[in-house]
Amino acid sequence: MLYTTLITIVIIILALLSHSTAFNCAPTKVFQPKSTQGSTTRIFGKPQSRRAVLAKISVTVVAPAAVSFSALPAFAADSKEDIIVALKKTIEALAPLGDRLEKGEYDGVRSVLKGPGVGELWNLGASKNPIGKLARTVDDMSLLELSDELQLSLQMSDQLTYDCAFVYTQPGNGKVDIKSPQTMLKKSMKQLQDIIDQANESQ
Repeated sequence: MLYTTLITIVIIILALLSHSTAFNCAPTKVFQPKSTQGSTTRIFGKPQSRRAVLAKISVTVVAPAAVSFSALPAFAADSKEDIIVALKKTIEALAPLGDRLEKGEYDGVRSVLKGPGVGELWNLGASKNPIGKLARTVDDMSLLELSDELQLSLQMSDQLTYDCAFVYTQPGNGKVDIKSPQTMLKKSMKQLQDIIDQANESQ
């Protein structure tokens, strides 16, 4: 009986020791987030503060807008004399086009008609047309009527030159008509001179 009791006590002690060993294992590490205060951000491998990063972003966004606005040309108000000088240069630009038509330089003729110094006279509305500006400058609105007639002549010059270039693809007899655009070019130059003369007589 005593022997049995001793065995039972030994078994209980061993069980208690085994249970205690299980509780003495290394504790699990609990993840603790590091403080974000004073943290830095890496851009292209270099640590930078958040303030520096935000500053660079703001500069990147704002700078292109500033450049695009500063690149815009300023509006220049032309005087009567400036516009008249420009119109005289337009006549000079139109003068050789008749001979160029004879040589079959249709693309070159159309480039002049649509280019600077000529194209503005028939591709822009009255508010932006140089002759419209001239009419307001000298206070002579009848110049606008002359401008309308000039626009039609220049437009017809371009259209008839186009027809010469593509005559074989257009309905008709297939013959190149050089005289018609030449006539319209001469008419355009006369109309320009009439506008210059009338503007000089105004004011």
